[in-house]
Amino acid sequence: MATSKKPTKPKKPSKDFPLTPHASKRWCKKVGQKMYYFGCWDDPKAALREYLEIKESLQAGIDPRKLSSNGVTTTVGELVNLWLDQKNANLTAKDISPRSFQDYQDVGKIVVNAFGRHTPVRGLKPENFANLRNDVASRYAPSRMSKIVTVVRMIFKWGSESDALPSPMKFGPNFKGASKKQARETRNATVKRFFTASDINTLVDSARQPIKAMILLGINCGLGNTDVANIRDEHIQNGWLMMARAKTAIERRIPLWPETLAAIEEAKKTRKKENSPSGEGLLFLTRNGGLWTEFGNDELAKQFSKLLKASELYVARRTFYALRHTFQTVGDEEKDPVATSAIMGHADNSMASTYREHIGDDRLKAVVNHVRKWLLSRGVKPTDDTACFVGVG
Repeated sequence: MATSKKPTKPKKPSKDFPLTPHASKRWCKKVGQKMYYFGCWDDPKAALREYLEIKESLQAGIDPRKLSSNGVTTTVGELVNLWLDQKNANLTAKDISPRSFQDYQDVGKIVVNAFGRHTPVRGLKPENFANLRNDVASRYAPSRMSKIVTVVRMIFKWGSESDALPSPMKFGPNFKGASKKQARETRNATVKRFFTASDINTLVDSARQPIKAMILLGINCGLGNTDVANIRDEHIQNGWLMMARAKTAIERRIPLWPETLAAIEEAKKTRKKENSPSGEGLLFLTRNGGLWTEFGNDELAKQFSKLLKASELYVARRTFYALRHTFQTVGDEEKDPVATSAIMGHADNSMASTYREHIGDDRLKAVVNHVRKWLLSRGVKPTDDTACFVGVG
């Protein structure tokens, strides 16, 4: 009895053709530890199109051809784009900051790269989210990893609540942020985001205007980059800074040191004319008349980093924002956490905060005066003979 011959496998259409002929008369491709099949030998072009359409999904461990057709077919890329469109609307309405929107965009890219832009969301399983968590945990510090996990959950929760997804996503028990113990261990092993009084004095002495005034505002008031960059002329009233914190919209009243007020007056003399309407009325502008911080660019961070390096004080993670950490640390020594938090602009959801209508000027002055004493005790000459007077009104 004659035996049938095995069919002769065809050659690849080109050297870079990604698929391999299989004995089943189909083209195949091994992705990860699994083999997938496409089209038939006779039509390699169709097989290639099929592979390329679902390539990203396969790399995420999902074969969309096997998914049920029930429900809304929303891809990962579509969901992320819809969510970012909403966040962009929040940005336009000033409900979120440019920095927050940038963070959301970054996490959106992580999600798309991990799962594949064209992967149907309904095909994602808890194991996919566990793999994503393991990946970001291997590349980022615990605090950053936890934030990424939180934002990813936000994206998919928004999808189900806005009917972009047919049902709530199941993340599984392992898709969670770092433990508090992990965060503490990492923080203990890293450089403290703190400047000594000697460091700050060196920076102030070396800085040109308006950076000098910005540094003094940072340590006098516990301000971050965005707050300093957004100060307007009308925010300085009778020796006080009257300004809401951009992140929390918490109103702040902060007495200013004589040194800070003097530096602000010096900075005004060097102020350039704004190069756009958005800079009108701002206390500080760059030498080109631009904004110190804006979406996608933080000129203050760049210039402060250069100053640190020139002063031989540069240490990774110890940025301009470390002045805010320093103010909190030193200000706490005054033992009035309510006054210190009010200056910092921290949100307080306690019942006491609901009933508290006012914090006395003397308490606010006591905190900033304590920080000033700490700073001046390192050999800096005060602007005047007043031992520790701040605030005119």
